[in-house]
Amino acid sequence: MRMGSGSSRGLLPSTVAVARRAAVSVGTVSRVLNGASDVNAELRRRVLKASRELGYVPKTPVKSIAVVVEEMHPQQPLGYVTTMVMSLIEELANHGYLAEITDAENLNHVRQARVNGVLGVVFDERIVSLREVPRLPIIAINSSMMLEHGIHSVSSDHFQQSRLAVEHLLAKGHRRIAFLETRGENWGSCRRLEGYRTTLEAAGVAVEESLIAYTRNQPVHDALDMLVRKGATALVNFSEDSALEVIHILTNIMRLSIPRDISVVSMEDLPVFNYLSPPHTVVVQPLKKLAQVAVEQMLRFCDRRSGSSGGELVDITLPCSLIERASVRDLTRE
Repeated sequence: MRMGSGSSRGLLPSTVAVARRAAVSVGTVSRVLNGASDVNAELRRRVLKASRELGYVPKTPVKSIAVVVEEMHPQQPLGYVTTMVMSLIEELANHGYLAEITDAENLNHVRQARVNGVLGVVFDERIVSLREVPRLPIIAINSSMMLEHGIHSVSSDHFQQSRLAVEHLLAKGHRRIAFLETRGENWGSCRRLEGYRTTLEAAGVAVEESLIAYTRNQPVHDALDMLVRKGATALVNFSEDSALEVIHILTNIMRLSIPRDISVVSMEDLPVFNYLSPPHTVVVQPLKKLAQVAVEQMLRFCDRRSGSSGGELVDITLPCSLIERASVRDLTRE
């Protein structure tokens, strides 16, 4: 009896059988099933359809990317780091890759594990030490300072984030605009502060150092109390992992009305912001797009087996946007 292209004698289907049914080469089957990004969409569809019809399950090792995280706060599940990491996990899964979440304190795990690359959601330079691992592509997310250390960068425009927020408040007649951040030493915070200063100065508004505060080394309440006592009429809240805490303290503890007593522009469009009273104006960085671009770039490195030590450095910056709602008082109408 002549054998067909399937498994007529109880044999498991092979890549040869999948190739015959899809009318492609065995090499194309291999590249599709291994997640190569440079395969024609129609060929990919035919290979996947044929493999499903034949019940072919490739025996391939699990491909994984290390996602190195500086810190995650279980008590603040809606913060930037958690959202960014979840977006990366989803995007990697869409391409058949496993995300191995690793704390920045435990980089030896990355050195010992057989990962295909590293995506860093970090605020300092510890992942630079991973450049010693041969042929290991590394991409830093929202940390463009890594470029000077030979590490690829995908980030959102942090300077623009401040510019959008401050320009919006200036247009509403505010001049005493406070700036609240988590920390002052990392790349993103420095770019935001630069955007804040530059935008105020361009509008002829003097920058008051007393209206700049950080929550890293002091309670959020103390920082807000100081800014309010200094006469701030508006707050640019870039302390994104404490966004809801800031709003809670202003309204429920300090008994201030938003926007009557103080206007607020927050960072990230958390789902809850649209349902607060009033709904909050926010600056949005495209976190899902950041994850998509970072993963696609990583897969290109993996496909050609080059990375942090090969080719030109990648430096991609994505624009941000402002969503206007009702948390800013319009002083120009008074």
